[in-house]
Amino acid sequence: MRLLVFPDYDADTAMWLNALHRLDAIADITVAEHGDGTASPNTLDPAFSLARRLVDDPEAHYDAVVGIGSGGWSAHILALAGRADRLYVVDGLSGPFLTPAERAAERASHLRARLFDNPTQPPRPHHDITVAEEAADAMPVPITIVETPLSPLVRAEVEALAARYRSGATVTEAADHTPAAVGQALGLG
Repeated sequence: MRLLVFPDYDADTAMWLNALHRLDAIADITVAEHGDGTASPNTLDPAFSLARRLVDDPEAHYDAVVGIGSGGWSAHILALAGRADRLYVVDGLSGPFLTPAERAAERASHLRARLFDNPTQPPRPHHDITVAEEAADAMPVPITIVETPLSPLVRAEVEALAARYRSGATVTEAADHTPAAVGQALGLG
């Protein structure tokens, strides 16, 4: 199985990779970079890495793409582009979803923080329910949604989005946000 992983900005990428490498079914794992040539957190938007990946290797296709936390949106985009046969997200549906006024205030606060307090603060995922619904409506591949206690969404929001995935969605819960718990929820461990 050829797998592409978009890690969360604050995830222990090595921990997730070690767990995935132990699965016999996975032959090739690629970790998406965060825009600066590394798999470590930085200030660049994950769309940069995604766009570079699509341009540099226009024929690239994966058996599955995995998005962990904030990496879920990039994984969605790659699957929407027809570059994967299956999509897995771990707390990766974005959210919490905000009204337009709340999004504007949150974005302004985030930009202020990046400019004055913490310039290395990573970009935040989108918080727009309409964007999430449009992605679900257009998704050409099945998705498995793994929710943990760290998810920013409540179960009703997850179920409502899952119902919109035209190629089917499976929702499962993991006891926590570790590879062992997620693997157990997926029947892999």
